[in-house]
Amino acid sequence: MKIESRLKGSLAQAVVKAVFSHWRYRVIPFGIEETLREVVTLDKEKYKELRLPKIIRTMPDYIIASMDMNSVHLVEVKFRNKWSTLNRKRLFNELQPQAKHWGALLVVFVFKNFLDEGACIKCLSLQSNPKDNYLEVISSEGTKNWNDVEEKDFRDLSEFFNVLTTDTADFKKALKSIVSAEQDLSGDTSDLNSTTLIQSPPSDNATPPPRPIPKLPPISRPRPSPAAKS
Repeated sequence: MKIESRLKGSLAQAVVKAVFSHWRYRVIPFGIEETLREVVTLDKEKYKELRLPKIIRTMPDYIIASMDMNSVHLVEVKFRNKWSTLNRKRLFNELQPQAKHWGALLVVFVFKNFLDEGACIKCLSLQSNPKDNYLEVISSEGTKNWNDVEEKDFRDLSEFFNVLTTDTADFKKALKSIVSAEQDLSGDTSDLNSTTLIQSPPSDNATPPPRPIPKLPPISRPRPSPAAKS
């Protein structure tokens, strides 16, 4: 992983964590970097030698839950400059295994420029079709194949988290300011769920033990938006 990709990924995760925390949602780190912290020091070959089960390698970034823990979502975070056909094709190889192993998955995108309207946060609700082994996206028009996803299929976070809003002028201004910090970084981000890792410098301090995976209520299944066709 290139350093600019890692910085972009960290930026997007920090933004998403801050947004949910601000609106008083529980944000539980859940990705492989959090659960098995030792892997961040490994190069590509050493990582492969671990032969970790795919369900571990595809762990989503966060568990987002309401304060009463009655609503829980698995959330994967992505940063993209904009949406494109190339992005869609690249993301399939990352997201399809995640949806296959983890079921209902909410992918939260931090966009630098979405539909030429500037920085924003959007999301896609995904599930895997076990019969045909492809991704299904729950859009405003109902369920559709991942290969057919367009900008209009992205949804606002408020559709899944009813006390959260990202359409205020203050929020848009703050997000634009933060996202512009990466303007000198080129290319789109990848993440640790791919097999290419960054080599971190050795540390004299002992690595803390992995965090235990928390026991939580069933993950909320994706739901069509009110405008979805039956």
